[in-house]
Amino acid sequence: MDKSFTLKDKFNKNTFLAIYKTKWHLHSAAYIKPIYTYLFYGSILTAFGIRIALDGKLYNAVIFMGVLILMFPIVYLIILLLYKRQYFNHVKEFIMKNENNDIDIIWEFTKEEILYTDHEKSMKYTWPSLKYYSIYKGYIFIMAGKNFSASFPFSLDEFDDHSEVIELIKTKLIYLKPPRPIIKFPFERKPLHK
Repeated sequence: MDKSFTLKDKFNKNTFLAIYKTKWHLHSAAYIKPIYTYLFYGSILTAFGIRIALDGKLYNAVIFMGVLILMFPIVYLIILLLYKRQYFNHVKEFIMKNENNDIDIIWEFTKEEILYTDHEKSMKYTWPSLKYYSIYKGYIFIMAGKNFSASFPFSLDEFDDHSEVIELIKTKLIYLKPPRPIIKFPFERKPLHK
């Protein structure tokens, strides 16, 4: 890619919401795994404690420890749900603030850097400041670290006619396998606006 590639778009609340839902699923997948770990070990300890109780020792610390460990996933899930609510409240606030504005979003890709410009700011990211890329559900994510919540997502459809940009991303960054969302998050809500 000898020249720069410019990606111009207008702010679209439905696209923005879809991107941030995908980012949430990828970001939260890493936090769901400990819930299963606690459930597994708590169940084993509780079952072992019940087995000991059936042998005549009614009081034992193993049951207590098992039940205590089984409580962690509940607390952890509540904290995660509160975090999810806060995350989507911020997304909703941003959408409400910008949905009536005619915002031009411009991304420019060159061999040396990525430039971002909108109505409020202009930012420059050199390729060495970015480290990873990942592809998931029709999006390519560009990241400085392994955190999907702090990534720059792009629809692969936007690069249909410009595969050289994808090749540039692949040569400059390390591929990071996206985490597999283990479960569908409980209490999924319908879109904010139709």
